Parts: sequence; structure tokens; C-alpha cells
Amino acid sequence: MGFKHVIWFLLCGIIVGNNLSGQPLFWQSLYGGSGYDMGKQVLIKKDGTIVVAGDIYSKNKWGVDNHGPVGTSDVLIFRFATQGITFWQQTLGGSGYDEVAKLIETRDGGVAFIGNSESKDGTLSFNQGGSDVWVVKLTDKGKVEWSKSFGGKGNDRGLAILELEDGGYLIAGESASDEGDMRSMHHGGLDSWIAKLDRNGKLIWERHYGGTHNEYACGIHPLPNYRYLIVNASDSFDGDVTQNMGKKDAWIFIIDEYGKMQSQDNVGGEGIDEVHGSCMNEKGEIYVVGTTFSTRGDIPRQWGKGDCWLFKLNQEGKIVWSNVFGGRKQDGANDVYPTADGGVIFCGMSQSGFPPRNIDPEDINPDRLIDGDIILNNGYYDALIVKVNAFGMREWTRNFGLEGRDSFHGVVQTPIGGYLALGFLDQPTMGNPTPGRAAGNTTVAPRHHGGFDFWLCNIGELNQPGVKPYVTPPLLRGLVKNKETGQPVQAAISLIDNQSLATQVSANADPVDGKFDMMLPVYGLSSLKILAKGYLFYGEDLLLDTMVLKNSITREIELSPIRVGSSLILNNIYFDPGRWELLDRSRAELERLVEFLELNPKVRIQISGHTDNTGNRSQKQTLSLYRANAVRDYLISKGIAAVRLSTKGFGMLKPIASNRSRQGRRKNRRVEFSVVRM
Repeated sequence: MGFKHVIWFLLCGIIVGNNLSGQPLFWQSLYGGSGYDMGKQVLIKKDGTIVVAGDIYSKNKWGVDNHGPVGTSDVLIFRFATQGITFWQQTLGGSGYDEVAKLIETRDGGVAFIGNSESKDGTLSFNQGGSDVWVVKLTDKGKVEWSKSFGGKGNDRGLAILELEDGGYLIAGESASDEGDMRSMHHGGLDSWIAKLDRNGKLIWERHYGGTHNEYACGIHPLPNYRYLIVNASDSFDGDVTQNMGKKDAWIFIIDEYGKMQSQDNVGGEGIDEVHGSCMNEKGEIYVVGTTFSTRGDIPRQWGKGDCWLFKLNQEGKIVWSNVFGGRKQDGANDVYPTADGGVIFCGMSQSGFPPRNIDPEDINPDRLIDGDIILNNGYYDALIVKVNAFGMREWTRNFGLEGRDSFHGVVQTPIGGYLALGFLDQPTMGNPTPGRAAGNTTVAPRHHGGFDFWLCNIGELNQPGVKPYVTPPLLRGLVKNKETGQPVQAAISLIDNQSLATQVSANADPVDGKFDMMLPVYGLSSLKILAKGYLFYGEDLLLDTMVLKNSITREIELSPIRVGSSLILNNIYFDPGRWELLDRSRAELERLVEFLELNPKVRIQISGHTDNTGNRSQKQTLSLYRANAVRDYLISKGIAAVRLSTKGFGMLKPIASNRSRQGRRKNRRVEFSVVRM
């Protein structure tokens, strides 16, 4: 069951958090119910749509489909466009606690996530004891393709997932089990656990890594020659762990494609150092974030009771640099994402910073820090965003929130700059001044549902003032059906760049109802191509610049079955007046005709040219024949056998509209083809 999707655009400033930072909070949206609901992961798909996933504890509003009793969680995941369109929404889980940890887009356009589950009903078929590792694959339509759980009698959690070149998956997490699915040698306490799955979620191999104490694996990154770098935390100093620098370290090791450890190293200091997220950029550089309580070793300094920790690794798992960010209280980082300028953005939560009432207004500016790296604190814990360059130096730090416990758990950069950050926002006290603003301002977060809500924010960029709010590209919603029977047609739909003829976006009409959704690029001249075996094709030129501000574009397309005598006007064939040479912008339509003939190899066609009734009748008939011949010659140049093609020029003999109007004469000037044999 869906719930109304609302995006609150805030183009003139920030409705929560400080508005003195130079980074507008372009828009925000809240999802949840009366319970404590936490957004965990956000991604922008290749088509520009957004997928959000998190743990939903509520039983009402966005949690109305929660499978468990009050106090237990399901995974809420949905895909939407900023225009307010929700493509699909799923509430997955059973009667126990079910959680999501990591979400990825898969090569087939779907998504997959990993987490943990205590359920053996609902979406789950069984549970081996305590909490099991849980992996779910969904199609691009949001349907569950498969759902698998792995575990033993102990508590096991999934924390990371990577799709492999062969279509399978490498998954990672922590395991307290040594039986069930987890029969490899267990070292004690919690071990890091890594497994290989095939494309259908079947377990291929699994392995424990660790010592007598506790480990967990939360990041997997591909390296050359089918090797993988695994990001872990460890407080052991025996077993697989060869050293420990303090109470808990970041533990980095590299495995081959079968899970055999090749090398390892520890990063940290004398205290407790935890890792929570990691990313790899296009250069293969790896960044890891977490929380540190150390002051020595690889930790350059300490600001307070706990700091955000960011360090960079090379592809051999060796530390390049390490830095900490925070203030005098507790701060921590949850997720990190590579940015287009070679740096990274990371998110988390912060208790540091002074409330605005304790600060002289003259001291509040982006260049004058108040408490370490933290400028302001709006309440108890704030959601935190920090931008760092490629050398580990802070570019800016901003926090957002109200008077309660607020946090960001996931962050991505948008294709146009700026960022999407997802976490949770505590229920505000209605009527109180919004922290970060002058007293007397009674603005509060819009439509908070209660408890904690999923909180999705589009945040601007301090160093790029021209960055605009992220808006999902326009949506083409279509229906393909048989012109004669009205029944749905399973057709292939492509959007083609008219200049390069490259496919920009593709989709398939649903075989049940013939419907399809396609996100359009924002700019340029493109053409829509719809092909189905046994049918005439459809083509249409689209000037996308004129559609960027539209929420959605609809097309109901009727395809005619191929019959001897059936015909189709080539509406997107262009000539200069009085000339027969094909103009370059005709190529997209011509390529559609080539593909149609290749898809239906027994079809033979007659290509006919037509004109309006102005001018010399004989010259117009000759011109129409030459234009038909130009189309035939193009088809032959693309490998279509000449025996399948004939031409005829009708001149002004077969009008399809009145020649009395300019519009009618334009319609009569055409090239079409008809099926003569099949």
C-alpha cells in the first residue's frame, strides 16, 4: 500500500538547521508513522530516479504494511521521482526484527539490499536462529525476484554487498554461528563473514575471518585480477588478526576470488576505533569513515569524546592519510561517497557545537569555526555533512536538525552537483522556535509523522553557488497496444540521440498490460523508437528541452500488425525544398526502418514518394520518385537486400489532406512504405 509522497521545496533557505552556511537545503521530505523509523540508504539510479530504504517500526501511514507486532521493524523500500510519482513501494519482512544495511543498483536496472532478519514468515521462509543475514533482489519494477537468508544458531548480520561481473554477489557482515549455512571455521565471538552467491542468491562458498574476540566486515571493493579489499573492524589480536593497535582497530584485508586472504593491515590508535562506511572512486582509491576515540597511532588528534574519522587507502590496503573531524562532544560518521572533484562527502551525527543563542551573530560565518570543525548545534544530536578534498582537508562542515536526535546515515552526490542525504529526524516540539534561527521564528519541520521519520534532504554546495535543486528527469509513461484488437503488445522501447544514434534509455512494455515508464534525458533532440516483431514500428522526434519542466509525458501507441497492403508514413524523413537528398536528421527514422526490416526478414516493401499539388505535375512526380529512391539506397547501404525493396513516385496523385491549407500541403509531402509481400 502506498502513502502520499510529498517533496517540500525550500528554494529560499533552510527550514531546519542553520541558514547561515551558504548551503541551501533545497528540499526535504519525511516518511514514516508514529513509531521510530530510520532511513538508512539512498541511491540515484542511472535513469535519475531515487530509491530509499530503511527500517520502519510504525504500523500506520508509511508503515501500514508492517508485518510484525508493535515494536518490531520491517524494511521499507521505494522508488520515486521528485515530481511526486512513486513507481513502487515495498514493505519487506516478517514478524521479527528485519533491517537493511546496504543498498545497490544492479546491472539489470533492479536493486539489491543486504541486512538481517529474525523472521521466518512474511517475506522470509525460515530462520536458523537469532538473527540471519538477509539478501533481497528486486526487479526494476520493485518485484521481489528472490529473498535469501543465511545463518546459524547465533546472531548473524549482513552489512555489505557487491555485484560481480558474472552476475553473482559477494556479501559480507558478521557471524556468531558455526553451523547452518556458516560451517567454515569460526574463531570466537563475532567473526567477519564473507560469502559468494550466484545470480539467483544460491550460496557458492562462505568463510569466517577473525580472532577470539569480535570482528565485522562492512565494506567490499573490487581490485584488479579478481581480488577484493574488505573493510572490517576488529578487537582481536590472534587467529587471522596479526596485530592490534589498541582496543579496536580498522582491519583491512585483501582476498582472492575464492576468499583466501592475501594480505592484511590494521589502522587506528590506542582506543576504540570503528568503521561504518566506505567507498571507492573511479581511480580505485578507497575512503573509509567511522568513529574514533584514539589520540595516537594513525589518529592525528582528538577533538572531544568521539570524533568522525576518515582515512584513505591505496589498492594494496595501505593507509595514505588519516584525519578526524568534530568538536568537544560526541561525533561520528556513517557513510561516505566520492565527489566529482576528486574529494569525498561524508555524513553522520554530531553533538558538538554551541546553540545559536550562545554565539555572537558576528561570529557566525562559514570561515569561523565555533567548536572544532562544528559551527552550530541545533539541539541534542544534529545530522552532519562534511566535504573533504582529495588530500583529507576539510572544505566545509554543516549540520542540520531540530532540538532532538537527528542523524544522516546515507549520502550521495547528484549528477548536477549538490547532495542527497538520508537519515532520521526526531519529532519536533510544535510551536518552539526552530533552532538555528532567531527566537520568535515558529517554523517547524513540515508534516512530521511522529517518533523518528525517514528524512531525505537535497543539500547544495558551498563552493558552487550555481548548483540547482535536484529534480528527477521528466517521465514518459506509455502504453503499447494492438491497433486492431486493443490488446497489449510486448514491445521494445528505446530513446535514441538523433545526432549520435546512441541509445540513451531503453525499456520494455509489460506483456500483461503493455505499459512502460521511461525517464527522459533533460536536453537535446532525441527520437522514440518502438519495435515489436510482427508489427509496424513507431517513431517520434522529441525536443527534450521543451519537456524538462513537465512532470510526466504520456503516449498511447497503437501498433498495426503486419499485413500485405498495410502502410506507414515515415514522419521523420526530411529533405530541403525541391531536393531529394536526405537530410542528416532523417537518420534516426531510417535506422528504425532498417531495424524493422531486420526484425521481419520475410517482409518486402514498396517505398513511395508523395508531394502537394503546387508546381509542375511532371516535375513533382519525378521529385517524389527520387526521394523514394534515396530512402531505398540508404536501406541497401545498411545491408537490406535490394530484392526486398521497390520504389514508386506518385507526385500529387494521392493526397491525404486538403491542399488548400499550409498544414494540409505539409502532410501531403511525405514518404511512406507499404508491405507488398511477407
